[in-house]
Parts: sequence; structure tokens; C-alpha cells
Amino acid sequence: MTDFDSFIKEGKVIPGEIFDRLRKLRNGINYYGRQVSVNVAIDAQKQIKEICIILKKDIFRKL
Repeated sequence: MTDFDSFIKEGKVIPGEIFDRLRKLRNGINYYGRQVSVNVAIDAQKQIKEICIILKKDIFRKL
């Protein structure tokens, strides 16, 4: 587990379950050639955008 994983799992930024679900989805596509439905892809895209916004806010808050 990386420092980033533990940071997320501690609930400091985003729930670890969301991060893990997106990681597993990406790994399934990239490493195992799994296909996902359009709805799952759109949902994942929205969640990734939300996570990026949260992380950017958190990072800039600390600067």
C-alpha cells in the first residue's frame, strides 16, 4: 500500500471505497481486457472529475 492509498483510506480526502472501485475498474480494463457499459464509464468519469477537484482543493489549501 502506498502513502497515497493510506491517505485516501483514512478518509482525509475521499472515501477509500470509491478510489478502490475506480482502481479495480481501470485494472480490469487495462490488464484483463474487460469491457464496461457506457453507463459505468460515464459514472466513473464523473467520479474521477470530482476526485480531481477535491484533491486539487486539498493540495492548494496546504500551500
